Amino acid sequence: MNLLSNAAKFTPVGGEVCMQMESLPAAEGMANLRFTIRDNGIGMSQDFLERLYDPFSQEHSQLSGSVKGTELGLPIVKSLVDAMGGTISVKSKLGEGTELVVTICAPLAEPVAHKALQEQPGRNLQGANILLVEDNEINTYVAKLILEEVGCVVTTAENGQEALSQFESSAIGGIDAILMDVRMPVMNGIEATRAIRALSRADAKTVPIIAMTADAFAEEQKRTIDAGMNEHLPKPIDPPLLYAALEKYIHRSAQKSEAQQ
Repeated sequence: MNLLSNAAKFTPVGGEVCMQMESLPAAEGMANLRFTIRDNGIGMSQDFLERLYDPFSQEHSQLSGSVKGTELGLPIVKSLVDAMGGTISVKSKLGEGTELVVTICAPLAEPVAHKALQEQPGRNLQGANILLVEDNEINTYVAKLILEEVGCVVTTAENGQEALSQFESSAIGGIDAILMDVRMPVMNGIEATRAIRALSRADAKTVPIIAMTADAFAEEQKRTIDAGMNEHLPKPIDPPLLYAALEKYIHRSAQKSEAQQ
């Protein structure tokens, strides 16, 4: 979606954007897919191509007379493709257009029984309002995709101070759960959790706050629980574990709210 969005954004009205997907030969039990996106838009200079994956690079287009940027789409895509062991290549000529090719090899999924689908974690999270607090942009992007996959409505904050402000300005009960990174600038997750729990509003003590951290030491887990967090989840995020934790605490929080009414 990032690649298609960029292609459409930088192709003038009347231009053309096309996407092609091919299944390439692969080992047994694997799928080897190649995605090709072509456009006849403004294109990119050779100098810019050499800096393409720099999040802060921008290209000045003589065709439009304005500064164009990739909005961090390509750096994020490259990071994700690299993490999956795939490849991404770009060919472009200023004033003529661009071609991007992504190749990914992944295991074929096993058939899933209907009963297993019904029991799959996350199926009860449709419409849940989640405040995602994370200072790393790629981690935010991935976590947001995982949450939106099961229908969660996600609001993001880059640090604890921003999360505190967003929670304070939200409606009572408007946030179903908070996913809190621990190590962040400005205000870390421990400080933010204590500040939220200290607020004088009905849901400050009951809103589920789940820690997300790469630190698996028992001491770190104790710090998060002592600060008022409900649970400690390790990074990288395991979707089934995340869904199960959210379902458990959101359900419990809803029961408490009904009991209070």
